[in-house]
Amino acid sequence: MNRIEAAVQRYAALAALERAGVELVAVSDPVGARLNRAVRQIRLAVRDDGPELWEDLLRPAVALRWRLITQPQPLAYNPGLGEAATAVIEAAGRMRSAVRPQTAVLLDAIADAAREVAASDPVAGGVLLQSIEDVGAEQCVVLAARPRAAAGLAEWLAKLGVAVVAVGGVRQEAVFSAQGYAPGPPAVFNPSVVTAPTVTALCFLFPAWIADRSIPRSAIAAFAEGTLEIRGRLFGEGSAQMPEPPAEAVDDQLRPLPIWSTPHDPMRRPRSDEVVAHRVLLSGGLAVHLDTEEGDRIRSFNPRLPPGERVIQTEVTAIREGSYLVLREGQSEVRALYDLAILLLGARAAEAEASQRQWKERLQERLDRLGRDAVVRALEQAGVRRAGRAARTWTVPTVTRPQADADFERLLQWLDLPVHPAFELATELRRLRFQAGQDVRQQLEDALAAADLAQLEREGHLRIDIPSPGFRGMIATRVLAISPTPEIVPRSDARVPFPAQGAQWHE
Repeated sequence: MNRIEAAVQRYAALAALERAGVELVAVSDPVGARLNRAVRQIRLAVRDDGPELWEDLLRPAVALRWRLITQPQPLAYNPGLGEAATAVIEAAGRMRSAVRPQTAVLLDAIADAAREVAASDPVAGGVLLQSIEDVGAEQCVVLAARPRAAAGLAEWLAKLGVAVVAVGGVRQEAVFSAQGYAPGPPAVFNPSVVTAPTVTALCFLFPAWIADRSIPRSAIAAFAEGTLEIRGRLFGEGSAQMPEPPAEAVDDQLRPLPIWSTPHDPMRRPRSDEVVAHRVLLSGGLAVHLDTEEGDRIRSFNPRLPPGERVIQTEVTAIREGSYLVLREGQSEVRALYDLAILLLGARAAEAEASQRQWKERLQERLDRLGRDAVVRALEQAGVRRAGRAARTWTVPTVTRPQADADFERLLQWLDLPVHPAFELATELRRLRFQAGQDVRQQLEDALAAADLAQLEREGHLRIDIPSPGFRGMIATRVLAISPTPEIVPRSDARVPFPAQGAQWHE
C-alpha cells in the first residue's frame, strides 16, 4: 500500500468514527482506585514538601499506576507491573523510619496499595479479553499507548492471533477495517488515535476511577473551521461507573513525567569551556545534554524513511519526544569525527594540530586579556561578519575553522598570524571531517538496515557497531522527554549519553 492509498483509508476511517463516535468503557477497579488515591496523596505531600524527599517513591508509584492503566494483561505477562510495585514497597520502607507519623500513614497506604496491585490481575484486562472473544479475534485490533505496552499486550494475545499496534508507532501504516480496543482513557493516547485513526470503530477501556475521559483533538482544531468532532459514548462495567471526586485539587498527570533539576542562574553567561544545554531523557536508562553551540544539527534516525535515507542530520530545535538520536557512547560524535579526520591527514596530522593550537590559543589569550565583548567589537571592525562566534565556539578544539573563508582570513590577520599554511591545513581538516561523517553515516545506514527495527521500536534503543575507528560504541535511542529549562554544563559533557537516575520509570 502506498502513502496515498493509506491516507484515503484513514480519511474513510475518520468518517466512520465521526458517524458512530467512540465507546468509553469505565471498568470497576477498587484495587486500582486505592492505588490512585494513595498516589494523589503523595502528590499533595510533594507539593507541600518539595520533590527531593519523595522522588524515589513518586517515580515508581506513578509508573505503577500508568502500567496498570495501559498494560492490563495478566501478571504472568506483565513483569513490569510487579517490578514497579516492588520498587514502591521498597522505597516506602526506606523512608518510613525517617519521617513523622502523619507521613508514615501515607507510606503505609501506598505500600499496601502496591501489594494489592501486584497480587491480582488487572480487571480491565479481563474485560478486554471478553470483548475480543465476543467480536472475534480476526475482527479486532488492540491499540497500545506506547511501543513497550504493545510488546506486552502482543505476547499475551498472540495465542488468539489479535493484531496489536502502538499508536503513532513506526510500523503503523495500515488501516484496519476492524474494531479497535485501546487500553487506557483517551487522554493517555497520541491524538492521532482519533484524528488519524487506523480502525473504523474504536473503544477505550479504562478503570472507572479515572476522571479525565475527554476525547483528544488535533492541535490545530481550535484554529480551524469545520473540524470534525468525535463523540464519546460512556458505558460502565461493574458497580463503579463514575470517578471519585478528589478531596483536594492537585496537578496529577497520569503519565509518568520526569522530575527535572533546578535550572542555572539565567544571568550567568557560560564560560568558553561551557555550553547552555537542555537535558534530554532517553530510552535505555540514559540522558544527554543537548546544546546548539557546536552546530545546529545532530545525527538522528527516522525509521519511517526508506532504507539508505534513514540516518539524517536534524535541526536540534526540531528534536521532539519520540525522535530517535544516534549518539556515540563515551564521547561526543563531534570529538570522534575530529579525531578520525586527524587520523586521515596522515603525515600532515602533527602540522595541522600544531596550527590549530596556535591560532586558537592566540584567540583565547586575547579573549582572556581583553574580554569577550571587546574582542567581538574589534573583530567586527576588522570585517569579521560572524565575530560573535569567536567568543563562543572558535576556540573549541573540535571546531576546525570559521565557516566563511573571509572570516577565517581576517581572524588570522587580526591575530597577527600568517594566513598560510594555517588556512589550507584547517580547510583540509574540515574536508576530511565531512568525509569521515559521510563514511560513518553510510556505515550506520548499512548496520541499521540489517538490524531488527522491531526491537528498536519495542525497547526504544539499539546498540550499533560500525568499523570506523572510534565509532564502535554507537546507540540509536528514542527521546522520552526534554527539559523545558536550560542548564550550563561543561562543553565536554554535551551530546555524550550518561546514565540517568530513575529513567526506567519513564519508558
